Parts: sequence; structure tokens; C-alpha cells
Amino acid sequence: MKRRLTPRRTLRRSSASLRAGPVLILPLESHPRSLGDPHHGTTIATVNELRIALDQLQQRPPFMLELQAENGFTLTVGIGGPVSCIQYASTEGEPPYFVAMEKSAHLKRKPVIHAFLCGNQNAEISDARCVPFTILRSVAAYFIETGARSPEVDWVEV
Repeated sequence: MKRRLTPRRTLRRSSASLRAGPVLILPLESHPRSLGDPHHGTTIATVNELRIALDQLQQRPPFMLELQAENGFTLTVGIGGPVSCIQYASTEGEPPYFVAMEKSAHLKRKPVIHAFLCGNQNAEISDARCVPFTILRSVAAYFIETGARSPEVDWVEV
């Protein structure tokens, strides 16, 4: 059975614009270490703050988190060292759900599965639906600046 990655918490939807505004970081794990995570519930207001936080979070074992924006959209992100996965959806959890794929994903030949801690279990994500961490940084920066899906990757509705 496929596990659909959907947001767990909601923020008030802003009717002003699509721009994301400040982004809230919410790790999607119930492991006790997330309670002491200095990034849990952190509000990020600038691209530079976001990049610093992502670089620090990259040092952890693979896990999932949400970047929730005030505009009513969320990036659900898996960070696993050099590999990441990204889903874009409504903060309320309503469809459509879009997953990011590298523009050259069709060239990946070996099927590889990456596991990211989400709740008390691993979310298994196909390598074809993963992107390099450097692309995650760029996609997340675009999200914080615009609230929209980045054109740097292909977005596939799931």
C-alpha cells in the first residue's frame, strides 16, 4: 500500500497573495529526538535562513519534514544526506499532490529505494522521485520566495 505524504498541521490561509511569506519547519517524526530538535517549529523568513537550516538538517539520518507557508501550501521534504524528495500540496491536505522529479529522472536506470523516517516508520521513495540535495535547496528557496512550485524540476501529480 502506498503511503501518501500529507500535511499533519495547518496554518491559516492568507488571502493576500501566493507569496509564501515566513515558512514554518515541522519535522514529521514522533521520535523523541524531534522534540529537542532546535528547528522544530522554527519560522524561517529569508532564503538565507532556510539554506542554513537545511544545511544543518542534512547532517541528520534521513527523515521527513514540512515547510508550511502562510499562503496555504506546504512542501513535504525528505532529507537523506545527498538525496531528497519533495511534495507540494495544500496545507489542508486536499488534492492535488505533486512530487518533484529531476528533469533527467527518465535516465535513471537502476531502481533504488530511499527510506526517510516519517512518524514511526520509514517512507520508501523511489530514486526516480528523488532529487539531489542541491536541487532541494533551490526548490525550497523558490517556494519561500513565491509560494509556488519551482520550474527547476518536473512536477508529477500523484
